[in-house]
Amino acid sequence: MVKRKLLSSFTSNSVTIQTFLKNIDTQSADSENAQSKFILSHLKEYHKTVVDSPISIKIVSEGTEHYKVNNQRYTVQANNYLIVNHGDEFEIDIHTPKITQGICIYPPKQIIEEAYNYRVQTKEQLLEQVDSTPFHFTQNNNVLLSTNTGRFLKEYLPRIIQNSEFNSPIDFHLIYMRLAEHLVQDQLNLNQQLLNLKSSKKHTKEELYRRLSTAREFIHAHYDQKINIDQLAAVSCLSKYHFVRSFRDFYQCTPYQYALNLKLEAAKKLIHQGHTYTSASEVVGFSDPKNLRKALIG
Repeated sequence: MVKRKLLSSFTSNSVTIQTFLKNIDTQSADSENAQSKFILSHLKEYHKTVVDSPISIKIVSEGTEHYKVNNQRYTVQANNYLIVNHGDEFEIDIHTPKITQGICIYPPKQIIEEAYNYRVQTKEQLLEQVDSTPFHFTQNNNVLLSTNTGRFLKEYLPRIIQNSEFNSPIDFHLIYMRLAEHLVQDQLNLNQQLLNLKSSKKHTKEELYRRLSTAREFIHAHYDQKINIDQLAAVSCLSKYHFVRSFRDFYQCTPYQYALNLKLEAAKKLIHQGHTYTSASEVVGFSDPKNLRKALIG
């Protein structure tokens, strides 16, 4: 494949038709993190099967990438990311008329494990270097701005890519450490939330979480429109009763309250930008400007 000048921005609108895969982490090749990679991709046609994968984070900045991980299918679109666990089997397929831009990060497995140990072990266990239980990420198609990991990536990826363009030094070890800290914290937070779901099996809880997340993404994409429970239940492939109860257990609010909070947050930003309550209520799909003012001011 032909290598070209790297993208100047994580959200570049480049119209070049050239494609490439490039690892910009060249510093780790001769270190203890020799297996780590930081790959930028710019592709139209691509297919690959990996039988025994290392830990990796698949981020899409433009376009769509299709994955099959342990027989579970994921469609990862712009500003979404997917985590593949150590030892997973996965396939990636890209087949689009336009260029798909993405980033695949392979952080050192040891750094992930050490970050996890630091959070869950006592000081005595850390000093004695007691082995920890295996760490596993719950797979899901994540929205960048919905997690600590995603927000970290959204903020720092443009800087990393820009530095690579100008051959500026990049401390990848520090980047992997900070990424590991966010990944572990997000998973620990999720583990606590999963305890709220009514099932004794972890696999069942994780599958229910993925279905609820699909409905949550639908709410984020359509909160300014009328959304009913029938739609959300269909999106999550659950009965209405099961969906509402599970959503409330997991997110600690009803789907209606969740959508309402999104409307209010969006309206608050518009008001701060100079919009009137009337125009803000129209943009976010709020029922009445007076009710919006009352909800924001009290």
